[in-house]
Amino acid sequence: MLKICVLLALVVSVAAILEGPNVCTRQESYVTTVRISEQQPYQVKEFSWCFNVPPRCSKYKIKFKQVLKTQTLVKQRPVEECCEGYAPDSERRQCLPVCVEPCVKGKCVAPNTCSCAHGYGGPACDISCAVGKWGRHCQNDCRCMNGGTCEPLTGECSCAAGWRGDACEKVCAPPAFGDNCEQICQCKNNATCHPASGACSCPSGYTGPLCEKECPPNEPCPVLCHCQNNGKCNPVTNECECTSGWTGVVCANKYVS
Repeated sequence: MLKICVLLALVVSVAAILEGPNVCTRQESYVTTVRISEQQPYQVKEFSWCFNVPPRCSKYKIKFKQVLKTQTLVKQRPVEECCEGYAPDSERRQCLPVCVEPCVKGKCVAPNTCSCAHGYGGPACDISCAVGKWGRHCQNDCRCMNGGTCEPLTGECSCAAGWRGDACEKVCAPPAFGDNCEQICQCKNNATCHPASGACSCPSGYTGPLCEKECPPNEPCPVLCHCQNNGKCNPVTNECECTSGWTGVVCANKYVS
């Protein structure tokens, strides 16, 4: 029983170590021994009086006694481990992707898949070209517009915030803004939204980070920082100090690690 308890405790501790996504469960066979009780028959010779000579006869009777036996059992238990293509980190808390070929200038984001740092490309993020060039030998001219940059190996455009299109030729269509035009502007009262930062430009009579406040009657609107998402305005620099998870000039851009 003690052995079984130790094994179960080990399984629970391993399961508690691995957290988050990319954790798979498989069934593992293991052998254990248990003590079982059973009734075992045995014969008993008894004597009684009879009309024979001598007047004593024998007979046999079946009785039972309780015995303990050791039985070997094969059981199954669930074991949590990292899915294929993933491995536990140094603290064995999360399963991280594994790239057989190291990401030279980037990080491994999926099995054998690198996400390259800005200005680098290729499967291993080991290709870099001068500004405006792309290709294995940097022989091609980059066609990306409005601050967009070319992926060094394929020439695919990575657009600056506020722009979209194959050549970054299109500005984000309202109410979209930000990187890849994936965020939605929160400006109110028909205010316009900056396509890159998400900053609100208020119409006459309104103020506030989202142009949600009416200006005092017969008074000019106060000039304030337009910090969104609970960002705080630095009174010295008049710049926004963003809360966790937000970035950008007015803290309108979601932070992506």
